[in-house]
Amino acid sequence: MINRHPDQLALVALLKKKGTGETMGKHLSPEELLSLEFLLLSRNVTLSTKATLWTALTMLTQTKDEKDWFTQFSKEKLPEELHVFWHPPQNVLQAFCQKVVSGESLSHVEAKAAIQAILEPKFPDYEKAILLEALRLKRETWEENTGVFEGLWESASHVLAKIPILIDLALSYDGFSRTPLLAPFCAPLLASLGYQTLLHGTDNLGPKYGQTSSSLLHAAGKRLQRIDEVIGDLEETHIGWGYLDQSESHPKLHALKRLRNDMVKRPMLATLDKLMQPIQGQQTFLVTGYTHPPYRPLLLSLCAQALPISGALIMRGVEGAIQPPLDRRFPVSLWAPESTEDTFFRAADLGLTEAPLPENLLLSDRNSVNLGIDALCGKPGFAYDTLLLMGTTILTGLNLMSQKEALSALERSLREGRALAHWTQKK
Repeated sequence: MINRHPDQLALVALLKKKGTGETMGKHLSPEELLSLEFLLLSRNVTLSTKATLWTALTMLTQTKDEKDWFTQFSKEKLPEELHVFWHPPQNVLQAFCQKVVSGESLSHVEAKAAIQAILEPKFPDYEKAILLEALRLKRETWEENTGVFEGLWESASHVLAKIPILIDLALSYDGFSRTPLLAPFCAPLLASLGYQTLLHGTDNLGPKYGQTSSSLLHAAGKRLQRIDEVIGDLEETHIGWGYLDQSESHPKLHALKRLRNDMVKRPMLATLDKLMQPIQGQQTFLVTGYTHPPYRPLLLSLCAQALPISGALIMRGVEGAIQPPLDRRFPVSLWAPESTEDTFFRAADLGLTEAPLPENLLLSDRNSVNLGIDALCGKPGFAYDTLLLMGTTILTGLNLMSQKEALSALERSLREGRALAHWTQKK
């Protein structure tokens, strides 16, 4: 349940302004600081949101007005739970909170222990919010990222399926909010060429609360499945694709949805949750995206040192995901065990024109589903060209087919209705 009380929404607005980070965040005015004092005392605001903003105020550079307010606002006025910033730590999570808020980094071992504590329900969400926000504002080190990754990986499900090659489409879990989401329709398209393809994620996750594979499949009338059912569909050659929800593959991480929504800004979990590979093939190929350039080397390093994969394609597509833009070139990093190549792809290189979105298109799950199904039916347009470009980029980038072969095979599948058949066979 998302807290939509006016007080909560007001504090969220201040958090979006101040809590962005050292370079992008904006300072609070005297009027906003007065309202902040009221909101920190409001019972209608979650402790996790209060803790997140207080962490930002503590760690980020303050103006004179903010310093004066911060000094005058008595510690005793804060909810007692937030006194964790000052009193001696009572548990391991509080100790990590105080260390990172002070600007110190965690070791690999400490970071792994920290995420293990964050995944445990016995620790309160507001303490988890403090640590996750502090790590984000301090900027996570390689040791912190790998420690957290290792802790998440060990608590997730990983099942080996009888599949020679599995393509893992690792979309951002908070979804699309500015563009129709079409990437899920690439799964049955790739499956129609004999490349089993996995989607995974969740729904209604902040900060975007956007369209996701889950919400689109729900709008299309397809049900969530247990992991054994998903594997069954993947192994069926007439289906060959599936979606696994995080509630099934990683229940402890899924239980943090409320916390992540209350925090507003993306913690490091948003970079790592999509890399959990709940189902693996004999060879697994990862396809994922990134929003900010600094995440590219992190993802490449994880591919090289932590992920059990045969290859990866990492691209900066629409909204930082794997869905490519039609109107410009986009950067792609191709990782293989023996090499890494950075390059660019563009629609024009495939002879695809910039097909416009339908006029006055309302962004909704249902409309994205309609666009995707139209493309699978072979109807020319924005969605059709997007799927052709996405599929060709994936198959070429992973060195599974040549560009000419991939484009030709994908076009035939769409024209002949084979991709549509793989979509409709899945219930």
